[in-house]
Amino acid sequence: MIYQRVDKINNIVIKLIHVSKMKIIKKKFLSLLLSISILEKIKSFFRKEIQKVNFILSYSKLLQKNQDGYHARYDRIQLFENHESLRSIIQDIDQSSKNVNMMFYIWSSGGLVDKVSNSLIEASGRGVECKIIADYVGSWLFFRSYQLKRMKRAGIKIVKSLKISLIHHLIFSHRLDSRQHKKIVTIDDRISYIGSMNMVDPEYRKKDGNHHSTVDILIRIEGEEVSSILNHIHSFDWYIETGEMSEKFKKKNPEIKILSSGILFPKDLIENFLIYSIKNAKKNILITTPYFIPSKTILKLICATSLSGVHVSIVLPKENNSCFVHWASRNLYEVLLRSGVKIYHFYKGFLHTKIIIIDKKFSIVGSINLDIRSLSVNFEVVAVINDFIFVDQIVKLQTRYIRCCSKVDHQRWNHRPLWNKVIEKFCYFFRSLL
Repeated sequence: MIYQRVDKINNIVIKLIHVSKMKIIKKKFLSLLLSISILEKIKSFFRKEIQKVNFILSYSKLLQKNQDGYHARYDRIQLFENHESLRSIIQDIDQSSKNVNMMFYIWSSGGLVDKVSNSLIEASGRGVECKIIADYVGSWLFFRSYQLKRMKRAGIKIVKSLKISLIHHLIFSHRLDSRQHKKIVTIDDRISYIGSMNMVDPEYRKKDGNHHSTVDILIRIEGEEVSSILNHIHSFDWYIETGEMSEKFKKKNPEIKILSSGILFPKDLIENFLIYSIKNAKKNILITTPYFIPSKTILKLICATSLSGVHVSIVLPKENNSCFVHWASRNLYEVLLRSGVKIYHFYKGFLHTKIIIIDKKFSIVGSINLDIRSLSVNFEVVAVINDFIFVDQIVKLQTRYIRCCSKVDHQRWNHRPLWNKVIEKFCYFFRSLL
């Protein structure tokens, strides 16, 4: 009896050991499968990233031929401010039949922007291909909104641009704080919008007590060549984010010049063009920008150009949405005023327009600010327009802005409080981080 019980116990122990071993083997096997699955995913990810790098390297040959930007003819050009821009975009989307491509730093739901979204949803329902690229940081709230879910359900393709990723940083060698700052719309390969305005309804944001009334512009351009270039820029960024290839870009005859910065575009293309333009100005330069902390090269050049007899005027918002930029830019006023540069403070809202006019002959309009971040870190796009009639429109707009400005008086500026000067210098010290 005792031996029988011992045998039973031994059998139970053997079975338990066997079951335990099987569990361990099963666990190891599952762990191995999981490891293989993870490795396959990693390999697949890097395979896609390597494909992107190979595409970029082949694409670089095209970029090398366009070191001075892209040129294109156009049929018509119009200037729109604030809500006029959004209404015009809505109207064009409502009439679209083929495709709508959009790229913005900030996409903020509410007001007329919701009508833009509704128009896109209706267009998608008609079979129009709609693609939106929005910056991961600038459009953070939009990516968590109900509006985004509605748009995606309707078939609109929306991607996050420049997600904060160490791998992307290592592969594409851009700063982790680089932002997609371009503002582009193309519709049916023939209508384009470019400028400084985000996909934001200024009047809607004004209702929020924390926001100033924003003053901004977009320009509308009719012409297949301009749309082709902007679609090309949009397609390149789309490929970087998704790996989806679009049709290749075809360069045509010159008239408008498009300058872009970003992955593999010549690093200092826009800054070098600005330097060239300021250096070659003969009569006057009129700059409007919300953020003014230029590189030392551009600052010295502006001062030297003014001292040489060229009339230089800079229009800035009186109140800025960035406290640090507000004070840091004021640290430069003394050297500018001493050089004869006229500085104007726009007091009717937050002026977000970004325009440079040279000799009233051509204008530079786009997403770029005259600060270190825009010139060296962010991905930007601008249009250089030498159409006499359009430049006259821009000059009139700038004149309207100046009527809503107070001019900074040099003597009064010298007598500002000491604590102001201390804050200005403190904030300017961190200029490269702003």
